[in-house]
Amino acid sequence: MRLDVYLITNEFLNTRSQAQDYIKDGYVLVNGKIISKPSYQVQDGDHVEVQKKKYDFASRAGLKLFDALVAFDISLQDKVVLDIGASTGGFSDVCLRQGAKYIYAVDVGHDQLVPHLRNDSRVKNLEGVNARYLDKNMFEEKIDFVCIDVSFISVNLILPQLLSILETPYQLMVLIKPQFEVGKEYLNKQGVVRDKRIHKRLLNDYIAIFKNYRLGIRGIKKASIQGRTGNQEYLVYLDSELHSKDFDITRIISE
Repeated sequence: MRLDVYLITNEFLNTRSQAQDYIKDGYVLVNGKIISKPSYQVQDGDHVEVQKKKYDFASRAGLKLFDALVAFDISLQDKVVLDIGASTGGFSDVCLRQGAKYIYAVDVGHDQLVPHLRNDSRVKNLEGVNARYLDKNMFEEKIDFVCIDVSFISVNLILPQLLSILETPYQLMVLIKPQFEVGKEYLNKQGVVRDKRIHKRLLNDYIAIFKNYRLGIRGIKKASIQGRTGNQEYLVYLDSELHSKDFDITRIISE
């Protein structure tokens, strides 16, 4: 049996994606040895052990948001949060632990939120919803903070409708994923964007886009962990104010 399937079957973890994250991040041992491949075949009699993570969020992506909240000194206490691209709920989990009052978890997929979030009265699971077509009537309260972590679509395609339904003041945390923003010609065989010049151009393009939407750019940082295939990603902290800081993109990329 595959190791990731074994972890779910034997109730070590809740979802297959969570199991794969634990395995790839080196938290699963078989017979005392760290195994990093989800496809590893577990044999009868093998001793499987799952180590506790320092920050055990609903997905590894949660650590990206957590580190950004700390780096930019952002408080979510009593905030209403819109989590776009919620998936298993890594970002939502972090927001709740940081004091958020309520979460609207939006994802185009179905049945992805981990059980403890799906059953939490502070979380409204808006599954099967395409973020390009958000409607203000979906939300009973004013949104204070938006976090975005989407795949297979450019963030820029989501912004027009999103910004049209938000009421000032608000804050946003946007995860920029080069692998889903640039053309396929810039990806290597593993689907990774290695050329730092492309990273720089992409971030500068987004700075212009955000300013065009009259958003204030408050912070930009590299994600503390890479994407699943090894892509370096970036978090951009924005708000509804008009004034932006200046950033040395070359330095940020090379850090």
